[in-house]
Amino acid sequence: MEIKEIKQQLKIETVLTHYGLQADKNGMLSCPFHNDKKPSFQIYPKTNTYCCFSSNCSAGTGDQIQFIQLKEARAGQAINKHQAILKAKELLGVTTAKAENLNEVFTKLKQNINKSPRAKSYLQERHLGIEKLEIGFNAAAYKDLKNCIVFPLRNCHGQTVSFYGRSVLNSQSGSDHYYTKNRKGLYPKYPTAETKKLILTESIIDAATLLQFKVESEKLKEYEVLALYGTNGLTTLHVEAIKELQHLKEIILWFDGDAAGEKAAKKYSKELQSLNVKISKVETPQEEDINSLLDGHTPSVLLELLESRIIFSVEKEETKTLDLKLSTLNCDNPERIIYINNQLTVTVWGGIEKENLSRLRVSLHITSKENKYKTFRDDVNLYSHTAVKKLIQNVAELLELSTTEVSSTIAELTEELEAYRMAERAMQIQVLKPKQYEMTAQEIKAAESFLKEKNLVKKTLELITKSGLVGEQKNGLMLFFLYLSRLQDEPLHAIIFGKSGSGKTYLQKRISECLPEEAVRTVTSLTENTLYYSAKNFWKHKVLLIEDLEGVYQAFLPLREFMSNQSISKLTTDK
Repeated sequence: MEIKEIKQQLKIETVLTHYGLQADKNGMLSCPFHNDKKPSFQIYPKTNTYCCFSSNCSAGTGDQIQFIQLKEARAGQAINKHQAILKAKELLGVTTAKAENLNEVFTKLKQNINKSPRAKSYLQERHLGIEKLEIGFNAAAYKDLKNCIVFPLRNCHGQTVSFYGRSVLNSQSGSDHYYTKNRKGLYPKYPTAETKKLILTESIIDAATLLQFKVESEKLKEYEVLALYGTNGLTTLHVEAIKELQHLKEIILWFDGDAAGEKAAKKYSKELQSLNVKISKVETPQEEDINSLLDGHTPSVLLELLESRIIFSVEKEETKTLDLKLSTLNCDNPERIIYINNQLTVTVWGGIEKENLSRLRVSLHITSKENKYKTFRDDVNLYSHTAVKKLIQNVAELLELSTTEVSSTIAELTEELEAYRMAERAMQIQVLKPKQYEMTAQEIKAAESFLKEKNLVKKTLELITKSGLVGEQKNGLMLFFLYLSRLQDEPLHAIIFGKSGSGKTYLQKRISECLPEEAVRTVTSLTENTLYYSAKNFWKHKVLLIEDLEGVYQAFLPLREFMSNQSISKLTTDK
């Protein structure tokens, strides 16, 4: 095994664990090479390197092998670099053994496919065949991948080192795909050394779709396939694996037919130009992906799209300043966002505005990497053409850089901040969504048994009474069955009449508490635009509880139409 391979595969955390050390969540720990009262020793898992920031320590910076040398010397066992490499190989043997164990685990997961009708049904819907692909199913062995179709991620030796899972359940959390902790490895594997044409897909499902078609198509066999981990999922592992391909002639970007896929294709076409190979792109139809194209089409449509791909044209001046390894956005501290490329370090102080998407006002501190004393500070709206143009000019003059270099940095920073902002907003929306309760197998069995009761109505009334309803049992039972009609194509509606203080609100509240929380929408006031401009499926199969009719007078017309026809429409003019 070469030193380069050792450095790529041996995690700095593994070395620390071997010597009884552990870094905190920020990668910091007390330096093991000097008397360190406050943690000054930083590890960098992405590069498997370390740095001691104390001026009283001679450890400086280094990699895993240098760390082993220093640690053994401190223990009185001074060793040379060759001996340290041998020690590193021993430690790497531990991780290799774990990889071999995951191979065994995946063998068992593959056997589970035929035992699960739900898994086989899901694969049939996604046009994936277990006879042509290496696919497993995890029912419960891995908590993070429960009820997931499982795909193996492999290291450069072909060993399974982690898993990717796709849920076979209808996801209510907004996400149906997962990775095991500390994701590593590539799917389906590292490309072979003879690779001349490499297809990069946006997802593992898309890569699996092409792999399956390769078995049947002679023309596709000349292409190797490698899956990214989403539109922002071109990792250092991917880049390093591609750089090892000495015979590579072309990289083909095949992403989804949407705005995110288009943006990712443009971004990576620039970043991969430094590899000096042809970069091309497959034009995926709008709102489609590789896998969805098989709905209603024969697999030959994939080959037709591939053969009609287009070649990217990128100006050399733009690609000159882009370096994949050095272009990073660190958002660990949302009040101090740091962007670094090979010319500049940009710090965004105070974070970014997440509510108003029509602007991107930030407070910037820009520093030259060649001279840390050359700095620039300013507030600017990155969505203002005039302001950005002035910013580029001022930074270029003060830091003595070309406007092209500064312009590419600001453009890349803006894109990164936009992606970060949208991800944060999506996360906030996800948190606000009510969690849908999932019944256990025991609860489902009990519910099915209850529904088969001969005296179902009587039993239902007894349970409603136990829920806390005192009096009004008959009205309560009727209201409960009215609420159940929300699941029908033409639901029923009810108005509760009664004198003030007679218990109208009490009755409505007690019965609504018998329904799933996510099925109830309670309002005090309602405007007609609330109905017209609600999110898709916001009202579908939901119970709308109105506290008092006075609060919805403005919405009477659309509300009546909604109750009669189950749908409403509104035509408006726009600029």
